Amino acid sequence: MRDEEFAAVGAYLYRNGNRFSGVAACQSCHGAEGQGTRQLPRLAGQHKRYLLDQLQSFNQRTRSNDNAIMHTIASKLTEFEMEALALYISGTVNLRSGKIPITWHRVTRHFQNQECRYLVK
Repeated sequence: MRDEEFAAVGAYLYRNGNRFSGVAACQSCHGAEGQGTRQLPRLAGQHKRYLLDQLQSFNQRTRSNDNAIMHTIASKLTEFEMEALALYISGTVNLRSGKIPITWHRVTRHFQNQECRYLVK
């Protein structure tokens, strides 16, 4: 799988979440451009490893701040989804830039080949 296709999966999750597993869209709290708010951190442009580490820490409850909300979200993400989100977010400064085109049939195909399924129109 090419990075652009993998990042498209992350873009889909960031914008839409996963209605089948109950994962909320990241943009619903962190904003469409990933700039964050006064209460929530900026995500856009963070390093992939950092983002992945934070998601895993929330999942394992080893991160102490805002653990309840982010644990609920991270615990529903698969490793595949965490990696895709980290790749997408780390490769963007402005998440609305259209830098990575989302091709829905590719996203569907990749999810069907993994442990979760998306029914994307």
